[in-house]
Amino acid sequence: MRLFLFSAAGRQRWACIAALMLALGAGFSGRAQEEAAAAPPLTDAAARAAIEQAWDAARETVVSGRDPSALEQNLASLRQSQWEAGIRDLPLIAAALIRTAADQARKGQTSSAERLLDWSRRLAPHQADFHLARACYWLGAGKMDPAAAGREYLQFLRKSRQDFDWSLRFLARLLWIVLWTGWVALSVLALALLARYLRVYMHDFHHLFPAGFLPRGLITALGLVLPLVPLMFGAPLWVVAGVWIAVLSLYSRTSERVIALALLAAIGGLPYLHALYAHLLAAPADPVLAAVLHVRRGVYSEAEVKALLAEAASDPAPLDVLLALASVHERQGRIEEAGKDFQRLLADTRSQSSPYQEVIYNNLGNLWVTAGDHRQALASYKAAALANPLPVEVAYNLSQVYRALLDMAQGDSWNNRAAAIDSARVDEWGEASTGLPLARRVVQIPIPLPLLWARALLDTPRAEAVRQASWREWARGMSFWVFSLVLVAAGLGVVLGWSLAGRLTVSRPCTSCGQPVCPRCHHLSKDPNLCSPCYHVFRAQGGIDPRVKLVRKAYARRFQEGWHTAGLLASVLVPGSGHLLQGSTGIGIALLLLASGWIAALLAPAGVWRPEVPALADGLPWGWLAAAAGYLVLVMVGTASYVAQFRD
Repeated sequence: MRLFLFSAAGRQRWACIAALMLALGAGFSGRAQEEAAAAPPLTDAAARAAIEQAWDAARETVVSGRDPSALEQNLASLRQSQWEAGIRDLPLIAAALIRTAADQARKGQTSSAERLLDWSRRLAPHQADFHLARACYWLGAGKMDPAAAGREYLQFLRKSRQDFDWSLRFLARLLWIVLWTGWVALSVLALALLARYLRVYMHDFHHLFPAGFLPRGLITALGLVLPLVPLMFGAPLWVVAGVWIAVLSLYSRTSERVIALALLAAIGGLPYLHALYAHLLAAPADPVLAAVLHVRRGVYSEAEVKALLAEAASDPAPLDVLLALASVHERQGRIEEAGKDFQRLLADTRSQSSPYQEVIYNNLGNLWVTAGDHRQALASYKAAALANPLPVEVAYNLSQVYRALLDMAQGDSWNNRAAAIDSARVDEWGEASTGLPLARRVVQIPIPLPLLWARALLDTPRAEAVRQASWREWARGMSFWVFSLVLVAAGLGVVLGWSLAGRLTVSRPCTSCGQPVCPRCHHLSKDPNLCSPCYHVFRAQGGIDPRVKLVRKAYARRFQEGWHTAGLLASVLVPGSGHLLQGSTGIGIALLLLASGWIAALLAPAGVWRPEVPALADGLPWGWLAAAAGYLVLVMVGTASYVAQFRD
């Protein structure tokens, strides 16, 4: 193995294997994305059939004696009120399905919950708000999976247009980068520690059992399977990587332990960061903000409407509350009251700046369409387009009104403009609104998120309530970590007992040949980091390891020449890369460009530098694992080529 790795042909073969693993990683991710994209979106009729299927499943659970009261109640209300839903009410059904999925997940019926969640995705594939709702589902409303929440957040970013400000975009992208970078780094570190210390770990594990107590092969299999036990309890793979790192930290160096603890602390703190981000947008601790968001998503209760009415009585009334009340009154058919809400909005000087003005005029145009006055609706839509020509909803509504007024040329022109902005949503609206009257074809612009962001951050009592709710959500998400810590403490107690009984010995890997330096199997040399044969060689060379001597000379020569500083820096940041490419200055330039790209991805507006999240096949990150394994092989090849230049 050592000769194969350090030979030139061997390094070429390992490089080919690494490239194949990286290609497999990309292939898995691409295939999973294609499979996810292949699921057809649900139409109104298909949504009805899906809800019928869920209703039948609920009836079966009733017959079997289980208690699906929440599911039955939700589907019953949905069945009574939403069978003739228009294009604007299809997202409402999707939101109800997500709420039902959360109820099912809390009852332990995960397969039914995931089926409902998939229906909600197919029902509103281009609705940004429902990626946010699904992110909240994965953050504890249904299940706890920060990785799935991170994917939904990024999809939410990609499908949010003008109503998304830079601060939210920066925070969500920062969370995504920390999540996936931490996961890949943790996987690479676990694989690296396995490659380095597995032999020493298995050597010590065999010493835990008396000689002849069990077959040697069975003990080896048991030592490899024990760290995988968390998978039996549904733990994600990064938890297994953390367990391996914790076990192998008995043999690792101080720097490796510090890196492992930093990665585990970063990933452990992510549930709180995700929960804080979700609560800043969903804000269950603030009833008024929660009511506004429920109205934005189309699912609200009478109690929430009363809370909005009480808040609207203040002077000045919050803009988001007035927009939410106007939407509620229009949906209830109370046209006059909705018109009064819009009059208050237009009279407020705060609404004269984007992104609020086009929202008010567009939704006022929808109110005129509902009242049957198409000319007034056309004037409102034009005012919205004059305030901001970017919203695809304004261009689409203008095309629909022009066609209703039999001005087909203008209708086709505005439809082309809308398709140029977001063709996927225009196609979705066109398919869903076939055969519907005009009042059910026009679409609303949701309440702008910067309004909600400012409410959650700037209002101190509400912000404090949001933070407290975030801590509770974090504690809920960290419950598995607490359970894991208890198990680790129990395991450490067992290990301590075995060590006191003289059964446990912790070996060290020889820094020269890698063999276990075991106090029970070998006579210890005077140097605790070298086995006896290597120590004798070390003494024969005058107390200086010849390889270390060559390495020091080479480093001194390179520093004197001053040409390889960038390569050494690259070796620190990306282990092995500087040695793999012989320490060229181009590595430093490439790292600088890569860092600049990530900074641009954090700050750029929607539509620019948007990172894609690789989809996961069958719930396992095969692509990431293959990529991490390929990266580990590249590190090994780079280090081998670096050492080999001093051997040759």
